[in-house]
Amino acid sequence: MEIVQIETLSPARRGELSRELFPIHAEIFAGIDRSEFDDWVLMDHAEATRVLVLRTAEGAAVGYCAVHRYDRLFLGRPSTIFRAEAGLLPAFRGHASVWRFAFSTALRFKLRHPLRAAFYLGMLVHPSSYCLLAERIPAMVPSRRRPATPEMVRAMDALAESFDEPAVGGDPLVRDVGWATRETDAERDVWRRSDHPDVRFFRRRNPGYVEGHGLLTLAPLTFATLFGALVRHLALKVPFVRRRLGFSRPTRMT
Repeated sequence: MEIVQIETLSPARRGELSRELFPIHAEIFAGIDRSEFDDWVLMDHAEATRVLVLRTAEGAAVGYCAVHRYDRLFLGRPSTIFRAEAGLLPAFRGHASVWRFAFSTALRFKLRHPLRAAFYLGMLVHPSSYCLLAERIPAMVPSRRRPATPEMVRAMDALAESFDEPAVGGDPLVRDVGWATRETDAERDVWRRSDHPDVRFFRRRNPGYVEGHGLLTLAPLTFATLFGALVRHLALKVPFVRRRLGFSRPTRMT
């Protein structure tokens, strides 16, 4: 495991990292080339970007998670917006390393800036990513529990526009991300047949996710939501709890 701060890297080291990580991304997702991947994940457009690189014991990269921190005016007040991209080869999933990294990054920031408003902004391109967040932060919007108000939709739309993410069709919460998760027909059928309410909600709101459309999703990062996320994450490790929530196996981060 390696953690790098993107803005401190030399161009040469950033290029090495790109050559390691893009083949992992390309095995999991389709739709963008290496230069676009670099612009999304490894460029220093943000105030700060931390990248977790997951490695085997021999040092080979098998996954990554990039967490970006941006300063924006949101809902009329200065705020910090976190965004993230992650990919992990299938054989190495199930250890929650990506979630722990993203969670610890947000918690460290809140401990240093307790009064600063902070949010996670996702443009989620797969039901698994949506469900992973919905299971841990029920206060996120939009969700089956908490629909986005017209005021929130307008604020989220403006926030997405500040990142140059174009809307798709008439729904301002569906954006053209440009990459889609690679799946077999059998894997896609599992999600299509799922009766879990969060999966159904995601597929209803974002039916074009198979074409690289992302559902704009906002989660408040307060001490209460972070503590609640930690408690739910630990509870979800108990098979009985997962069955009660409608999942017989862990969702995967894509």
